Amino acid sequence: MSVKARKPARVIAPAAPTPRVTLNQDHCRYVPHVQSATKGSQITITSADDTLHNINGGINGRSVFNIAMPVKGMRVSRPLRQAGRIQVHCDAGHTWMSAYVAVFDHPYHAVTRANGRFSLPNVPPGTYTIKAWHERFGERSARLTVTAGTAATSDFAFTPR
Repeated sequence: MSVKARKPARVIAPAAPTPRVTLNQDHCRYVPHVQSATKGSQITITSADDTLHNINGGINGRSVFNIAMPVKGMRVSRPLRQAGRIQVHCDAGHTWMSAYVAVFDHPYHAVTRANGRFSLPNVPPGTYTIKAWHERFGERSARLTVTAGTAATSDFAFTPR
């Protein structure tokens, strides 16, 4: 999820990086499957598997990282230097392994909980375009006005194309 101002109500300080995000390889799957981070954060990739994985992450076909991890317990960190949706897959024959890391140049992003809800705390008052993305059903957007001292809500419905 992401909120981005079309016409910000006031100047906002640069986004502080989110704490480190972690992508684990566990039983030949990536955990978590989807996560978000702020540009400038670090991603730490770990492996709980006793098998070779080659983690390849890219934005629009451009490589962000490409790391061979042949040993259980390995940990590798990389900076997240550019905004975009990193698509991660394993190049070591595990074609079903995939994950996504959405990297934003602002701090107003979240991944939905199991019930589909999310929250974006401390959004300054203003009118924004809020976007939601689903790996199969694409992206939806809506206008949302945030006023001081009140909660703003937005609902998105995803249906098969």
